[in-house]
Amino acid sequence: MATLDGGMEQRIVVFYVALYTAIWLLGLFPRSAVTRFAFSWLGPVPREGESWATYQLRWAFYSLDWLGQVAFLFLLFYSAVHFFPAIVQHQMFLAFAAFGLPIGAGMALLAALAFFIKAAKARYWGPNPVYGGER
Repeated sequence: MATLDGGMEQRIVVFYVALYTAIWLLGLFPRSAVTRFAFSWLGPVPREGESWATYQLRWAFYSLDWLGQVAFLFLLFYSAVHFFPAIVQHQMFLAFAAFGLPIGAGMALLAALAFFIKAAKARYWGPNPVYGGER
C-alpha cells in the first residue's frame, strides 16, 4: 500500500483539526452573522400540511432552477467567446467553462433526477408522510 509523501499525513490531520475547531467555534456563537451565514438553509422549506412527495418535487424544481442558471452562464461564456475570441486563452475562463460549469450542470441534473425519483417513490409506493409543522 502506498504512503503519502512529505508530511502529507500531518497536513491532513491539521486540516481536520482546524475544520473541527472552526465548526466547534461557530457552534459556540449561534447568533453571530458568520455562523448564520455558514449554516443558513438553502432550498425550499417544508410547508404546513405538505406531503413528502410534494416537498421532494419542489426540491427537484429547485435543482432544475440551478441547472437553468448554469445554462445561462454557459450562454454568457460562449457569447463572450464570440465577441472576444482571445478570452479562450485565459486560465480562469477555461477553469469555469471547461471544468466548473459542467460539474455544476451535472450536479444540478443528477439532483433533479434524484428528487424526481424520490417524489415518485413516496407518492406511488409510500410512505408519504405529511409535515405537521412541529419543530
